[in-house]
Amino acid sequence: MWTRSAHRDHEIAKAGLKKFIPVDAQPCLICQQTPSDPHHLKFAQPRALGRKVSDEFTVPLCRPHHQDLHRHGNEKAWWANMQIAPMPIAKQLWDASQTGSQEKAAVLPHPSRTSTPEGSQHECPFNTAPTLALPAELDSLSTPPLLLPGESLEKYELMRHAIFADLVPRSVIEWLLAIDVVELSWEIQRYRALRHKLLDHYREKAIEQTLRHIDLAELPPEMEDAARYHIRRNARIWRVDPTAAREIDVRLATYGYDSNAINTQVYLQARDVFLAFEALLNKM
Repeated sequence: MWTRSAHRDHEIAKAGLKKFIPVDAQPCLICQQTPSDPHHLKFAQPRALGRKVSDEFTVPLCRPHHQDLHRHGNEKAWWANMQIAPMPIAKQLWDASQTGSQEKAAVLPHPSRTSTPEGSQHECPFNTAPTLALPAELDSLSTPPLLLPGESLEKYELMRHAIFADLVPRSVIEWLLAIDVVELSWEIQRYRALRHKLLDHYREKAIEQTLRHIDLAELPPEMEDAARYHIRRNARIWRVDPTAAREIDVRLATYGYDSNAINTQVYLQARDVFLAFEALLNKM
């Protein structure tokens, strides 16, 4: 029986089909293969019970990549791994579907490497979608980072792109928060790298101090200078030579200085520096 409710559902279904046409006509965002399935971005909006995500948030994926995404489970992480921000692409496809413009809907990433989902039957060139661009009016608030020697601008840009792709900011406030997340995340990475270097440095000092307690005991005063030289040399060798490090560790353990004792000295010596780092991070 053709009821008013059934007629309304039929009209909605027809409208949805028209919206899907530009998406189906597009090649896969990952590999540019056709045909494509329309994939709804589940993280784009809160899902009501029994209702799917709006057709507004739909992008094209070939069947293998579509299945691979569903197998992965974490959709945001899957898109981040592919280095693609799907939300701006979905918006462009949706806008084109409302005007019926297939040309406007042509959103193709540039091929850069090969990515084949597990279980797929064809190899696909990996493609990177256009980076989620920072609005021009906010460029002055996101200046290039002041990198320390040894830091990589490429790694910074990769992290920045991944964070923007995951957060998908829309409003000015969201963009400002996303910029802050990028800067804070980079500072945390920098702190961790410096902390590891400091631990290596203070561990060498702790090894040297412990060897002094062992080697200078009951040594004639006229031999102390030469002994200190060899102790400093052994501590440096411990840092770069794994074989020498094992021998020194065994020797220290013989005198009761195990790894826990050495680590205690390391943290005691580095305590003030670490507290200074923590204070800087807490002020951010």
